[in-house]
Amino acid sequence: MKKLIVICIVIVIVIFNCDGAKKEGTKANEPIDTNSKTKIESDNNKDIEAIDPSNINLEELVNRLQKKYDTYTFIRYYNSENLMDIIDGEAIAYTSFDFKRLCLINYNLGDSYIVIFLFDMGNFVSAYGILSQENTFENIKNKYGFTSAYTQNTLTFCDNKFYIKIQSIEDTKYVNEFVSQVANYIDELIVTDKKNNPISKIEKLFPTNNAINNSLAYNKKDFLGTDFLEYSFSKKYNMKAAKTDKGNEGQEEGLIFISIFKDDTEARASLIKYRQYFEEDLDGDVKKPLNLALPGFFGKASDEWGIHYYFIYKNYAIGVLGFLDEKYSEEYANQMINKLKDIDLLKLIY
Repeated sequence: MKKLIVICIVIVIVIFNCDGAKKEGTKANEPIDTNSKTKIESDNNKDIEAIDPSNINLEELVNRLQKKYDTYTFIRYYNSENLMDIIDGEAIAYTSFDFKRLCLINYNLGDSYIVIFLFDMGNFVSAYGILSQENTFENIKNKYGFTSAYTQNTLTFCDNKFYIKIQSIEDTKYVNEFVSQVANYIDELIVTDKKNNPISKIEKLFPTNNAINNSLAYNKKDFLGTDFLEYSFSKKYNMKAAKTDKGNEGQEEGLIFISIFKDDTEARASLIKYRQYFEEDLDGDVKKPLNLALPGFFGKASDEWGIHYYFIYKNYAIGVLGFLDEKYSEEYANQMINKLKDIDLLKLIY
């Protein structure tokens, strides 16, 4: 996914250099008029009327940006059929979620460009999902939208059902200020409840002890490389900080995940598939969980996690990977079960 950043910049620059200005009265390499709306002002986002959350759409967001910042030189829309034209082979990473459309906007900043990618991902969960796949927890800063990340001159954040990517080709004070201004403006336009939303509710299901901040990830398909673990949420844990009876023998990270199935029959069927998928890694020392009266197993493995604790609760599969102490794994598992008793994750993510 990281190569997507470079691919986007290269393709966009080529398009702009070929097409030139797409807006009458603004040439692609024309210096910025300091009296234009693009001028950086400390209070220019005051008294902004947010877009109605019940009728939020990509066109309205684009129209607001056009009116606010008038030095755009290029606007183009993409859907799932032609998304590959702009992000090449990485389009599948977006379409594997609930991607609807993309609007790409180029802004002229004198001799520089700002490129804004507005992805309509269809829903809040998918917007967060693509952000969690494109970024590592070290880059996430939670400054814009629900959460945001910055790396390689690229600011990304998710707001409501939108995944926003703002790329610059220069790292200058003025360019950075403009990026920050645009991000703040978009954030003001889009109403996002940062506490009462599906991702916040799901994150509360995970144990907090030794959890790595900002490491919650969402995979709609192909979790752990399988073709049967879908709608999966996972969180990483600091194994160096975890105190277990047996120690962690150099293991640096643990992983806890929950995969959502349509019913308990499908969830139970995943037990066999999971065992078969990791058959070469599991060393035969596989047994049922100690205390949980639930279908599942606990076994050592030779893969990167070292241990697999996998069990079924209702229509969920829960995995605790990397913790060598079985009792410690079950402690985390019990915490999740207690929180899952009164929540329907299928309704939450749809």
